[in-house]
Amino acid sequence: MPIPLADSPRPDPESFLTDPEGRARGRLKIYFGAAPGVGKTYAMLLAAQARKADGVDVIAGVVETHGREETASLLKGIPILPRQRIEQRGQLYHEFNLDDALARHPQLILMDELAHTNAPSSRHPKRYQDIEELLAAGIDVYTTLNVQHMESVNDVVAQITKIIVRETVPDSVVMEADEVVLVDLPPAELLERLKEGKVYVPAQAARAMRNFFQQGKLTALRELALRCTAERVDDQMVTYMRRHAIQGPWPVGQRLMACLTADSDPIRLVRATRRFAEAIHAKWLAVYVEQLSHDEMIDPASDAINKALRLAEELGGECHTLSGSSAAREFVHFARNHNITQLVVGETARSPLSLLLKPSLSQRLLRLESGIAVQVIATSEPENRPSPSHRRRIRDLSNFGRIYDWRSYVYSMLAVVVAGGVAWFFSHFLNLSAISMVFLTAVMFSAVSFGLAPSLLASLLSFILYDYFFMPPLYSIAFFDPEHFFTLMVYLLVASINSNLGDRLRNQSSLERRRQRNTNLLYALCQQLMLTNNEKEYLRILAAKIIELTQAEVLILQEDGGSLRLLDDGLASLTLNETDWAAANWCWNKVEEAGLQTDTLPGAGYNFRSIRGQHGVVGLIGIKPERPSILLQPEWRRLVQQLCTHTAQAIEAQRGMQA
Repeated sequence: MPIPLADSPRPDPESFLTDPEGRARGRLKIYFGAAPGVGKTYAMLLAAQARKADGVDVIAGVVETHGREETASLLKGIPILPRQRIEQRGQLYHEFNLDDALARHPQLILMDELAHTNAPSSRHPKRYQDIEELLAAGIDVYTTLNVQHMESVNDVVAQITKIIVRETVPDSVVMEADEVVLVDLPPAELLERLKEGKVYVPAQAARAMRNFFQQGKLTALRELALRCTAERVDDQMVTYMRRHAIQGPWPVGQRLMACLTADSDPIRLVRATRRFAEAIHAKWLAVYVEQLSHDEMIDPASDAINKALRLAEELGGECHTLSGSSAAREFVHFARNHNITQLVVGETARSPLSLLLKPSLSQRLLRLESGIAVQVIATSEPENRPSPSHRRRIRDLSNFGRIYDWRSYVYSMLAVVVAGGVAWFFSHFLNLSAISMVFLTAVMFSAVSFGLAPSLLASLLSFILYDYFFMPPLYSIAFFDPEHFFTLMVYLLVASINSNLGDRLRNQSSLERRRQRNTNLLYALCQQLMLTNNEKEYLRILAAKIIELTQAEVLILQEDGGSLRLLDDGLASLTLNETDWAAANWCWNKVEEAGLQTDTLPGAGYNFRSIRGQHGVVGLIGIKPERPSILLQPEWRRLVQQLCTHTAQAIEAQRGMQA
């Protein structure tokens, strides 16, 4: 018997997409600290000397000793790569020589100050980009970084220290490093080192103690560094568990997950989960199990789910949309793979009879014996929740265009009548068992094609025809005869089972078809981008693909002489009003989504988002879909973002070739 996917102990295939094992790529090790002077460079040099003693070819690309004798002494025996002299606007810079390092190709290179900004005419604007090229060449790199240079905590550091740090490193650089070593020193000891002149020269040390180096600020930065390191270790642990198919949770730290459903208030559930996570300083996620194809039907409840997922993103949570026939099973499977310790569920008040007929989500989660705590909060019915009849109509909307209405019942009855005619025609050659199979075929056809209610009607009609015309005594119906009653129960059971299987197959087929469409769309975009080398043509291709995806009005804007202008794409007759231009300018200046279905100028007719690559924004795209609620769907948003990113990367590559 095959093992159900949700309970399979196989490793998560997606975890291998980021598995660095087996690649001919260098390893990155970051010595991470809360402030200058904690000993990051010293620790890096100690480790380098140990590697050198093991026979590893080590060179110093950039090592800043800041006049510290004990640090400089650890450079003995390590070759130092000569700096590159760069003259720019009358200024002389001594920068890391990337080409010499690649030509020398050591096994290990030391690169101090990961967040350093290179001279203007350097190949890369940032040192971490130089390091990326070294790693791609198969060279191991040791580097150092202070917490105030991490992009995600830049505003927090500014609030603590009252100093805005301009040189930052994307968090992805730290998260993707092979190893991060926390170099920690209590604030009191660091201040003592500062007074002794072991961090800065006396004049500079006195100024630093008046501003940056204060015990309260250092304590806050130390806590921030510890938290950042703990988050990275937590991510490493989750990746390890998924890669090795370890069933969680390992409750070494709290991770909360909001289990979103359309039956309760998902927005309230997201807010409650965020409050719980903030109270215990834990990471949190919002997860929804999709059982319907939103591309092929309009479910009013889906808007509330999409808004809840959007709110979760804005509040700092991770959002995921799953698919499956059992929401409880998918929630537990996802929670085990991501080391979730608490599931947060929202439930409305229900009668005892309703709970008996259909157990609540929390009851189903507990029955799975996951070992994960389940926290239940009381929620109200969502305002836009559809009526039961409308929900039944939506559930039974098939992919073949058959609507769950009176036609489904008519077709089901016709199928039974045809089966009765076939059985009557062959009644002289068939026994009762074979005749019952003919009617059973009609019931199965109705269940798979039209859903549960029409198939139950087909079951009842099949029983009546079979009992009246074929089972002795003929031309009479005996409901309460044991044999007849058993036949009716079999028909009803077959109808229920096949209807459920049919629903699963239709939903799964719809989801797979949509995923295939998205994959094909990305593939077609990449293929077309490879066949052109014109920047405007890149943008026209992007606009055409989004029109194909969304059936929307799409426009492209680019900067021209300090202001935005429309790219004449010839795809539609488009005009922008004053609010639209204001939203577009906000999106360009802030690099944030604006306009339709956003919190910034929502009265605009278009939703504006940046076409952003690795080195900045290359343009804006404005989207005006026929159904604005699609702008809130996480899957749609991710796909559009992927399309924009691929296009921006192609434009940047083209600009690099022209330069």
